[in-house]
Amino acid sequence: MKEEFIKLEINIPRTEIKDFIIDVASSLNNTFKKPNIIESQPIILNKKIDTDLFTVSEVARKLKVNTDYVYSLIKNGNLLALKLGSLKIRSTELERFLKYAEGKDFTDLNNIKELQSDK
Repeated sequence: MKEEFIKLEINIPRTEIKDFIIDVASSLNNTFKKPNIIESQPIILNKKIDTDLFTVSEVARKLKVNTDYVYSLIKNGNLLALKLGSLKIRSTELERFLKYAEGKDFTDLNNIKELQSDK
């Protein structure tokens, strides 16, 4: 039986290649753990490049804080940003931050701690 080959072309920004390779490796690893699944199911990779960007002002409005506070979050490494003219924050980064920040007290950015209920 002659082996079939599939031509595959992928265009990925250099900044996304590491995450893409990790996703591929994880998908392949999960596929090969299951016997005979490679014959019956295609490998599906869903890697959507996040191009939704917010300005510092937009993030401040969403978080209901002032822009200085957002700049402090970026400076302290709590919120990742990129600079395209001015600082921008990806929507996925904002989602990641909100998940990370849930249940934490950010009153003092140099001493972030678990949120204590004040009863």
